[in-house]
Amino acid sequence: MRSPLHFRFNFLLINALALAAAGLGTTSCTPRPARTASLTDRRDYLVYVGTNVAGPQENTIYVYRLSTSTGALTAVSAQKGGAQPTYLALDARHRYLYAVSETQSFQGQQNSGGVSALAINQQTGGLTLLDQQPSLGASPCYISLDRKENEVLVANYVGGNVALLPRLGNGQVAPPADTSRHQPPLGPHKNQNTAHAHCIVPAPDNRFAFAVDLGTDKVYRYHLGHGLLGKPAEVAFTAQPGAGPRHLTFHPNGRWAFLENELNSTITALLY
Repeated sequence: MRSPLHFRFNFLLINALALAAAGLGTTSCTPRPARTASLTDRRDYLVYVGTNVAGPQENTIYVYRLSTSTGALTAVSAQKGGAQPTYLALDARHRYLYAVSETQSFQGQQNSGGVSALAINQQTGGLTLLDQQPSLGASPCYISLDRKENEVLVANYVGGNVALLPRLGNGQVAPPADTSRHQPPLGPHKNQNTAHAHCIVPAPDNRFAFAVDLGTDKVYRYHLGHGLLGKPAEVAFTAQPGAGPRHLTFHPNGRWAFLENELNSTITALLY
């Protein structure tokens, strides 16, 4: 990646738009009774909402139907999706949904969160939990699939590492095949006291996975295609000291990428 350009936007607006578009975020709404709906209704979208709340609604993924004609959100169903299912990812055919469990222990294993695989009912959009695996790093906060959808990629925020889990033909995930922890030097900001992996996404050509680390001010490049992360990680881009890069997304043209920097509230435009 090269040729950075910096733009300053309203961070809260960008963050809110990203959550709405992906169907991710937290909710404190109590869902109304579920209703049956057809996925073939082209006027509607299904919205999947992850949560990080305490109380009766904790550990729940909510499914809503969004009407593009009225803007109304209607509750469809709610499903336990593992502890603190904060970040979600869909497969391309919308048959499976994947969620992180943003915890620091998983089924008795310390310093690890979890990954849940859920099947999507093609008639109602409801969810069924298929299986769960450890993420081998504390507080996973991001999950994605490679372009061929053979691998599930996870960023563990507190663990400061990323993990690769093989994706099985039935939509389930296997235990992690590989992990990689990001190393100092760290950024100068008070929140950069250790590595904080915050995002990992595949490149448009699926040759690489790019991992963003808020603690080290770096974007790391991993080689995909061999069922492993292709260590050691290579530094693909270094942000301004103290920028605290958080998320990376690619433009549909496959050439441009945009890096959201949390700590200095900037966006960096990159060329791939």
